[in-house]
Amino acid sequence: MSEYDFKKEKMVRLHAESFNFSVDPWQKATSPSSGGSSNNNINSNNCGSNGGVVPILPGPDSISVALKSNNFKVAIEILLHLYRVLSGSVRLDELRNFVECFCDRVVKKQSAYINQNGYLSNVDVLCCPICLGILVDPVTTMCGHSYCRKCLQKETVGKSCKRCRSAFTSVDISRAKLNVLLGAVIEKWWQKDLEAATYRSEGNMLFEAAKGEMSLSKYSQALTLRPTDHLSLGNRSHVLLTLGRSEEALADIDAAIKNCPLWAKGYFRKSSVLVSLGRYEEAFISLSLCLCLVKTGKSQDETTISSVKNEMVKVLHKIFLQAAGSLGSSTIRRLSFDHYAPYPSLKLQSGRHERDHFKMSRSGHGSEYNSSGDEITSPEREDRDDRDAPTGKILRKHNCNSEKKPSQYKMKKNSQLSGHQASHDTQIARIHRLFDRSLQEINRIYSDIDTKGKGSAEASKHVKIGRSVDSTLVSVNDLECTLCYRLLHQPVTTVCGHTYCRSCLERCLDHSPFCPLCKASLEDYLAHRRHAITQLLDIAISQFLPKEYAERVQQHLEEIDELTAIGRNSTAEIPIFVCTMAFPTVPCPLHVFEPRYRLMIRRCVESGGRRFGMCCYLQDGENNYADYGTLLEIRNVQYFADGRSVVDTVGKRRFKVLRKSQKDGYNTACIEILQDRPVVASCKPQIQKVHNQVYSEAKDWLESINQVLRQRIHTHFGPMPVPEENWMESTEGPAWTWWLLAILPLDTKAQLAILSMNSLEKRLESIQKVLRYVKTTQT
Repeated sequence: MSEYDFKKEKMVRLHAESFNFSVDPWQKATSPSSGGSSNNNINSNNCGSNGGVVPILPGPDSISVALKSNNFKVAIEILLHLYRVLSGSVRLDELRNFVECFCDRVVKKQSAYINQNGYLSNVDVLCCPICLGILVDPVTTMCGHSYCRKCLQKETVGKSCKRCRSAFTSVDISRAKLNVLLGAVIEKWWQKDLEAATYRSEGNMLFEAAKGEMSLSKYSQALTLRPTDHLSLGNRSHVLLTLGRSEEALADIDAAIKNCPLWAKGYFRKSSVLVSLGRYEEAFISLSLCLCLVKTGKSQDETTISSVKNEMVKVLHKIFLQAAGSLGSSTIRRLSFDHYAPYPSLKLQSGRHERDHFKMSRSGHGSEYNSSGDEITSPEREDRDDRDAPTGKILRKHNCNSEKKPSQYKMKKNSQLSGHQASHDTQIARIHRLFDRSLQEINRIYSDIDTKGKGSAEASKHVKIGRSVDSTLVSVNDLECTLCYRLLHQPVTTVCGHTYCRSCLERCLDHSPFCPLCKASLEDYLAHRRHAITQLLDIAISQFLPKEYAERVQQHLEEIDELTAIGRNSTAEIPIFVCTMAFPTVPCPLHVFEPRYRLMIRRCVESGGRRFGMCCYLQDGENNYADYGTLLEIRNVQYFADGRSVVDTVGKRRFKVLRKSQKDGYNTACIEILQDRPVVASCKPQIQKVHNQVYSEAKDWLESINQVLRQRIHTHFGPMPVPEENWMESTEGPAWTWWLLAILPLDTKAQLAILSMNSLEKRLESIQKVLRYVKTTQT
């Protein structure tokens, strides 16, 4: 055991009575009498599993045990005794553990609440999610949210977007460039805000060049243009603090926080100002709020969190030093000696230790904060107090006259000790209230976010830009797509900074993986397939051009209405994929690589219909494809980095083509859905008989073929289906007939002829003839 741990253990054991350790080593944890809900009390839920009692034993680990049981009050009391006995030589690890416990069990919990309710739900969408100021040199990430370029460059790959929690990619951080259209719109609509940002940037450069007074002038110019700019207020406050003008600095940082209450850096700077004014408790509360806001969401900066915690430790150190020194050295000694009564030798030993410690502090080897201006009791006063306490006489008098009336001297001393103990309890309660006040402030922010963010999923549909715009500056021409020359609909921004309608860009990428304007490679952009809408532009168009926006949305809905009609209308026009034969209930995987079919599949998926027609290629047919086909339903689409895809489909219904046409390069057709004629009751026995015969012959043939071939068939089409219970009432007949038709060695025209039949009996007879012919040729 080190010398420090030995002294600490001795102190805790000698003061065990004041912690109620000697009365009951399994002291029940108590809550402050302030009442309130569990969220407003740092000492709540602190009972262990042993009938509401937690183990807090005297020893070097007493503080850790108290913290693990959430008994902050006991931990505060032990720490306060350590500061009074050991003064400035208390290890900062003791406080660091205390801060870690407070942050992990209290601040972290409230941060999770804020995160769930939307940390930035009340922040203007025009603001950068990092600095919370207007976007300067805006860069749009692949999730569709925009940041200041300098702010985003400070982020690292793996961190997440502060608005949607999507993880940043290397494309977002290293390759993203200025959003050309968004930058031009902000510069035109909010010119004064950008001018203020320019003055602020100039002030930053002057401050870095150690020209404080000149930087103040620039910040003031910025605030003339934008008086509520929290960044300019915060920066000016920081400069004022370095110039020793703390009161002015506090006024500025208070105004900054008022204008932007979710700006974590503002609370950090406020704590620095408060420390300079000696208002340590307020500084600690401000740091708690800062930490809470920094820890919200997945995008956490561990370096910043560590820095905030270190500042909390330093401030807490000053608070304990103040509390320990508030009673004077005589109080410290008398409170200590009162518990040494049964151990006079230890009392004298402790007195020697304290004198040695103060000599060490005087020589500069004490606490790292001794030079901070905090008062430390002088050793001369300590010796004087020691001489004023005739401990030996008191002990002898107490032992000899234990049942007699106390002397006037002893009554006076007991009265002094009682007053000192009351002051001691007051200091513990004051520090304890400090943590309760911190939690109350954190809850206040949480409640404010929770109240404003209720129904955030619904509210997010109606997000608006907080800043007003001169209507004369708004023009449709500024927000047109350079590909279709119409108002942008679902605008997306590429990594090279150009913006298009999402549908327009996707059609271009079907043909070439390059930006249509600057020809920059978009292979990485295409590979991630995160064509998210640029949120700020979409909101700006809907808010400042509402009539034009509504018309553009209606145009888009009309364009996809034909695709959504599939399934609602039996004679609807559908897209046709000309490739191979497909059958109802049978899987049909497709490799899609042609640009026209990429467009067709994407439209089918986006429209929600997820269906298209499959017809086989016929050289002598009209438009080179057959007049009969099968509706396929898309089950899944797997994309490759170059834009190709594998589409997993399954056959649903048969159809007859009534009219053929084309759209955007791919075939379309007006169709009529086919279905089997209902089976007449008198024919059911005959059809049942034929069905059983053909099914038995099909199983026999399948068993007779080569085992390798049979395994390949099972791998591609799956096992042969068993007859359904109501196969006779099905519009498509039994599923096994289509499975068998897909694997039988028939030419396309023969398969097409059977597909077009609407008589179940004739279809079974045709399959039976094919089976018998195949068996004959095999033998």
